[in-house]
Amino acid sequence: MPRITYKDISKKKFFSNTQRIYFLYGKDKYIVKECEQTLIFKLLGSNKNNFDLIKLDGENINLDKLILSLDMYPICGNLRCILIKNIDIEGLNSSDIKKINDIIKNIPEFSVIIISQPFCEVNEKKSSKWKKFLSLVSDVGDVIDCSITEKKEIEDKIISLVNKYGKIISSENADAVLSRCGKNLDIVSNELGKLCSFESEKEISRDSIEKIVCANLEYNVFEICKFILSKNIQSAYECLDKIFLFKEEPTLVLSIISSTYVDMYRFKVCRNFGISESLMPKFFDYKGKEYKIRSAKYNCGNIHLNNIRKSIDILLRADEEIKTKSISARVIIDIVIIKLINLVSKNG
Repeated sequence: MPRITYKDISKKKFFSNTQRIYFLYGKDKYIVKECEQTLIFKLLGSNKNNFDLIKLDGENINLDKLILSLDMYPICGNLRCILIKNIDIEGLNSSDIKKINDIIKNIPEFSVIIISQPFCEVNEKKSSKWKKFLSLVSDVGDVIDCSITEKKEIEDKIISLVNKYGKIISSENADAVLSRCGKNLDIVSNELGKLCSFESEKEISRDSIEKIVCANLEYNVFEICKFILSKNIQSAYECLDKIFLFKEEPTLVLSIISSTYVDMYRFKVCRNFGISESLMPKFFDYKGKEYKIRSAKYNCGNIHLNNIRKSIDILLRADEEIKTKSISARVIIDIVIIKLINLVSKNG
């Protein structure tokens, strides 16, 4: 059976046919847990907290207990649901894998298994065990990728979460929250909780977002790059002060700045060779990160291609100095910012 996506499970008709097993995974543990609760409610309804829901620890799975739980008839409804959290297929021996495969092939018609992976990594490309296991699950049930990668989907999710707090937020301000927090919905959800508690009005304002929502490192470093490319040295240093206040790793700061300059370099080179920006994800790792192409297009207008190369060289040398010399990392990055600003708007 084909893989199911987060979009699919949001459709009302998705659960019209009950499978014997569901496997939930994805990069964002918040969405995995949300899909898990949605599925349990669809299967058991208001009885989800009674004796027909059995929870098992996947990291220390007891297969005999799993068999016993599956063979017990439901008490309050028509289904018995067994929830297994974070099963580690890679860590199981061949005997246990054969046993769990036999279990999956013979699930009673009155029982359903939900395997939820909010924490345990699933890597079927590198693991033959995972590949074979997911292939088996797909034959008898649904494998559901709970990832949300599209910007519009995440913005819609932000709007929905704010509505649950009895507030409203515009698409523009949802985008502002996303820009500051990144795509991790665990972080986004926590920040929205604070934001909605702080906001006294019905609608979330941009001012409240800027006061309350903590910007992640990537956002702050992107802001530094914008200030560098606009030659606003004071704002660049103020933003750097904020980063060092939270004791962020200096090499990571340089890495994100370098990534921004590499994006600009790629954009300039592609444009010089007549390659459309829409084709860039085919040549570079921008799938789901198209915003980096848009940022590069916006940022690179004030700097020549040769000076982007020189800037990348400066950043590489600074990274080496931080790792090998006893000079303060803050001093090194301060000097880097001055050097980068001096390259803006100069002839290549």
